[in-house]
Order: sequence, then structure tokens, then C-alpha cells
Amino acid sequence: MTKKTIFFIIIICFLLLVGGIFALIFFHEKNLKDTNKTVNIVFITDKNYKDYLKTTMRSAIANKNEDSVYNINILCVDLPENERNKYKKFESKNVHINPMAVSLNDIKDVGNYDIFYFVTRADLFKFFMPDLFPKLDKILAIDVDTVILKDLTQLYNTDLKDKYIGVVNKPKKDFSAIHINNKVFSSEVRKYNNGVMLYNLKLWRKDDITNELIKEKNQMQDKSLMTQNVFNYVLDQKKIKKLPPIYNVFSRWDDPAMKQHYFLTAYFPYCWLHSCSFEALKKDAVIIHYLDIFKPWVYRDEGISKYWLLYERKEDYK
Repeated sequence: MTKKTIFFIIIICFLLLVGGIFALIFFHEKNLKDTNKTVNIVFITDKNYKDYLKTTMRSAIANKNEDSVYNINILCVDLPENERNKYKKFESKNVHINPMAVSLNDIKDVGNYDIFYFVTRADLFKFFMPDLFPKLDKILAIDVDTVILKDLTQLYNTDLKDKYIGVVNKPKKDFSAIHINNKVFSSEVRKYNNGVMLYNLKLWRKDDITNELIKEKNQMQDKSLMTQNVFNYVLDQKKIKKLPPIYNVFSRWDDPAMKQHYFLTAYFPYCWLHSCSFEALKKDAVIIHYLDIFKPWVYRDEGISKYWLLYERKEDYK
């Protein structure tokens, strides 16, 4: 091989290297440009949760990226105007607040029973997101009993493709069968928690999922939950986008009885994305969910309640 040939090969390799570097920079900048910085969020609240929502909102706003734009929609169920307007104080640059007046009378023909104080009929509005937000193709619904510790842009930009919703698996302490409408199903049909849901509203409208949920709710004999069992039963598992558990971290992770089941049913499938440890889960947590009766404003001494107390203000509560 002559010196001329070697020199020519070196030049070609150099040009390919420089071209590759420029290509990486171009596509990186293009991806950054294409990333949607706007996050459309919806909370549902009523007289029971109207004050607790302030803590959740405060955590979300405190931990957002400066350039992220949050459009926060609040479904104020049977709240008077003066209560709805209190949420407007959270408005600031890149944070837009839209309190919406809705009433249980609007859905009086759906599910004619209550469950517990911590799960009210207001939860049924999760069925109606496509109708409530006709101009949106995607929205992120988050329960009020949560704290939000990181920016939500990455979660919101999850590509749902042909999936109706994005959700996190629900840890279970048993795997026994359940009975719905006189049929027996494995616990698979109640596999995910709907405290954090990323909606594909466009596909939802196309397939008229709202009416399917209403129909099943009115026929369902299992009255242990308000909406979660209905969602799990109606929406085909193949139409569910399973999200990493960091987006809906269940607050009782320190309960020894919960750890094993949490790990097996929610965290383990994503070990290839994260270090397989509870310390990693705590570090990476984006949303902490105080599900069931273990609310941080009641069980204030629970270890994980400290995250809630960081954003709580005395003037929030009566």
C-alpha cells in the first residue's frame, strides 16, 4: 500500500468522523427542538380534597423545569366559584391554571353508590376526559393524593402510539382470582393503578371508550372500587402502555410486607432500565402516590410522609 493510498484512506476516515459528529449534533438538536415542552395536566377535586390539591400543585410547580409549560386543568366538582378561584394564585410564568366547574349531577346516571371518604364519586370524571377536553389529543391525569418530585415533560412525551393509556403496574399482596359480573378473572385484570394516567384522547374518542366504561360501571357487581376495577376490566391489556414505576411510586414501599410484592409486580419488569433496588426507586421517583387510607395528612409520622410535608402549608387547611 502506497503512502498516497494511506493518506487518501486517512482523509476519508477523517471526513466520515467529522460528518458523523455533525450528524449527531444535528439529530440531537432536532430531538431537543421536537420535544414538546408543554404538559397538559388534569386534577379532579371536590370538597374532600380541595385543600390537599394545593400541596400537590405546589410540589409540581416547584419541581418543574424552568422552560416547561404546565397547563393545569382542575375539575372542581361542585365547588363554589370562590373556592375555584383560589387555585388561580398558583399561576405564574409557564404555569397556566384553568379551574373548571363540573357537577356530579352531570354524571348522575353513572355508578349510583359511594365507597369511602378517600374515594369519592368525583373519580368517575376519569371516564369523560375526551369530552371535557375536545381540543386535546393527550392529557396527563394525576390524583390529588400525590407529590410530584421531578419535571413531567418526559412522562408526558411518552409515545402511546396505538395504546389508550399509559399506566404503572399495581403491586398486589395476593394473586387470587376476582369475580366481576359473575365471571372469574385472574388478578391480571386489576393489574394497574389509575392514580396516574396518560390518556391517548384521540384514540379514546375514535373507539368510544367512554361509553364502554359507563356501561360496565353500571353493570358491575364488584363495588370495592370506584373506577380502577372498571378500567382494568374494560381496557384490553394489549392496549395499555406500561410505564416505569417511577411515575407512580406507591407510598408504602417501606412496609416489609409490601416490598416483595412491589418488587415482583411493579418494579422488576423495568430492572433493565433502573438499578434493581429500593434506594434507586426512591432516588428516581417522579410521582409519589399516597394510595389507600394511608394519607400523609393523617399518618404524618410515616417515613415517606416527609415528601408531602415539604410542600404543605398551614394556611392550606382549615
